[in-house]
Amino acid sequence: MGGTTTLSYARPLLEALRGTDGFDEARYSQAIADGAARGLRPLRALLAFGIDLTVLERAAFTHQGFEVADLTEDDVDPLLLETFPLASARRLAALPLRREIDAYIVAMADPTQLLDVDEVQRAFAGEPVRFVVASRERILELIESLELRRRVERVAEEQAEVAAAMQEELEDLLDTTGIDNGDQLNEGRIARLVKALMERAATVRASDVHLEPNGKELAVRFRIDGVLHIVSTYPMMQAPAIINRIKVMAGLDVGERRLPQDGRFDVRMGDRRIDVRLVTLPTSWGVEGAVMRLLDQTKQVATLEGLGYTQHVLDVYLPLIQAPHGAVLATGPTGSGKTTTLYASLARIATPDRKVLTVEDPVEYRFPSITQVQVNEKAGLSFPRALRAFLRADPDIVLVGELRDQETAQVGVQAALTGHLVLATIHANSAVSVATRLIDMGVEPFLVASALKGAIAQRLVRKLCPYCREAYTPGAETIANLPWPGDVPSQLHRPHQGGCGKCDRTGYAGRLAIAEVFPVDDDIASAVAARVSSHELEELAKGRGMVPMLTDGLGKVDEGMTSLDELSRVVS
Repeated sequence: MGGTTTLSYARPLLEALRGTDGFDEARYSQAIADGAARGLRPLRALLAFGIDLTVLERAAFTHQGFEVADLTEDDVDPLLLETFPLASARRLAALPLRREIDAYIVAMADPTQLLDVDEVQRAFAGEPVRFVVASRERILELIESLELRRRVERVAEEQAEVAAAMQEELEDLLDTTGIDNGDQLNEGRIARLVKALMERAATVRASDVHLEPNGKELAVRFRIDGVLHIVSTYPMMQAPAIINRIKVMAGLDVGERRLPQDGRFDVRMGDRRIDVRLVTLPTSWGVEGAVMRLLDQTKQVATLEGLGYTQHVLDVYLPLIQAPHGAVLATGPTGSGKTTTLYASLARIATPDRKVLTVEDPVEYRFPSITQVQVNEKAGLSFPRALRAFLRADPDIVLVGELRDQETAQVGVQAALTGHLVLATIHANSAVSVATRLIDMGVEPFLVASALKGAIAQRLVRKLCPYCREAYTPGAETIANLPWPGDVPSQLHRPHQGGCGKCDRTGYAGRLAIAEVFPVDDDIASAVAARVSSHELEELAKGRGMVPMLTDGLGKVDEGMTSLDELSRVVS
């Protein structure tokens, strides 16, 4: 009788669990009955049975009559946030969603906490409030996303206000003096505009800021996840003042407008320090353009696994960088993450018992226990000169920012042949063509064959937003002839048109690496020494198991990590 009563009491709970992963009514009922025999209430009995606590919590709230919701940013009415501070929302794990005819709808992690419920209700001045349940993690994620959107909007509004004020001041200046020089504008307003521009770029995770005069206006574009987006425009008459302000920040010659210049400066944004590398370019419009690269010095160095490499790539690449000597080179176009890969490699192998020296231009991230040298051509400190000094400083590992000329390549190969592990970047079309590129730069083929341990070539592709990606059936003719690593897939994923609040309406969020690794064994070394072509080397490497970059990328398309269109954008 007692068992029947217990199951009757637990019936609503079982109904709430119906449809969850692994639901088995007979087993769950038996677990509740067994628990009752030990004096456990149904929820405790199921928890002891091994059901996930989150699943039980959701079922318990449903059992108590609450609606359980999976929230997106589109569910939140931004106007309600003006009356409900986000600080309170975070502390209470409660977020107002919308106003319905009979009540305000508020999502809350635990609407059984009466004191918290009372505080939420007071915020709505006695108006009726109806609660729905959402996970604490999702509510806090939404709060963070909404705060980010607010900051971006505030910065954009400040930019617009400053730009409007500058335009008004400029018009007054023209009316009263006839001067049309943007340098005459109020320096404080220019400084505010540039500051707002930098804050906006850092907030939306831009890696580069492009200031581009086009004859009619100064266009501002941000590179986000490898793709440029236009974000603002300013009248051409304001362009000299904006460019000059940035040049002053970088310590450049404001009077020199006929030649390119480069410099750097730091900006602080809360607890973040952004290192900005600036290059200015004279244009045919008589007004300089500029490009700023933003390097967040507070970010942690990525791990090789975190970059998105497949296990196959890691299985081939890790033995290369764990070798005691030789050269391991990374190649790819500008912005493909080569330096990030080498930093991640250093983080893996730079143990306290090994001496590591780097020569870079620029030093993008600073390691606390590694000696890093910044190239300074004006002072006579070049890549080859630094490398020669390194060979007298007893290093175990040497990192070279780029093998960009014959002298640097020759000294780097010499270091690899004399018992040092050399990591470097080089510009080549593929991992295999790194060997022929070194030979073309003037390094003897037999030296390349002896020094080169291997090379990695990579590209960065945007990741599909996991919250809004959509599945589709591709056309057979589109995918039939591609080198899929497994069976030809019947279903792929693509970005949802218009995206969602989590991906800033782009359909993509973040990037990951696709790569190919070219290990050099004895047979390949002999082929390199014999100066065979890149095509012959590639065929030889494939025959020995090298997986091409396109195949690696198709594996990530098949897994739904990126789209076929995105892969086509970066790989032929």
